[in-house]
Amino acid sequence: MKLFLSLGLTVLALLGILDAGYITYNEFSGQLPTCKPPFACRTVLDSPWSKVGPIPLAAFGLLYYGTMFALGIVSFMDVKVLSIGKKRIPVYLLVAGLGTLGLLFSMWLVFVMGVILKAWCLYCLLSAINCSMMFILSVILFRNGQKESHTLITQE
Repeated sequence: MKLFLSLGLTVLALLGILDAGYITYNEFSGQLPTCKPPFACRTVLDSPWSKVGPIPLAAFGLLYYGTMFALGIVSFMDVKVLSIGKKRIPVYLLVAGLGTLGLLFSMWLVFVMGVILKAWCLYCLLSAINCSMMFILSVILFRNGQKESHTLITQE
């Protein structure tokens, strides 16, 4: 089950990399992705909400999806703990934390599109759906990781 979930997370992250990479490439090349009505990608991607300084949000999405892809592979390889400096952090905790942040940020961006801009970007909505599915998988992985950790502790 854990391998299936990890593989699903990895595949979804790869799809996110393709989506965010496409938007990022278009942004840096001065183009806008093709978008047909009722979607208004130009309105969304040209808005002040689509960048942090000169950096498009899609580039941050690319970083997020790349990190989730790496964590998905690490989880698939059944690595339980990552060491960052002297800290040891369970992989399932990193996946769940980033999955939650990704979902919350995606929800904020959907709110911005629907309420503030009153325009929808197809690629942004696909990314939000993808983040939602990754969140669901990350929660399941978190619960499995907690059960696994509890079992290891009680066996010692």
